[in-house]
Amino acid sequence: MSGTHFFDDAERERKRWQTGTLISNIAFAAAGAFAVTAIIMAATEPSSGSPTAMVPLVGPGNVGLALGGKF
Repeated sequence: MSGTHFFDDAERERKRWQTGTLISNIAFAAAGAFAVTAIIMAATEPSSGSPTAMVPLVGPGNVGLALGGKF
């Protein structure tokens, strides 16, 4: 109701809000599609024995673990 705000300002903000909403909806849909694809790929991947291996490393002056796997 203030005289310092005009309809053009409100219209500009509404259009910016609509653009942002559209972009976020597209991003959520893409993220969902990627998640479904990843789940399907993980569920249908053929099992090839042990997918990961942990190996101790021992040397002069050092000790460690190495973790290897197929990704």
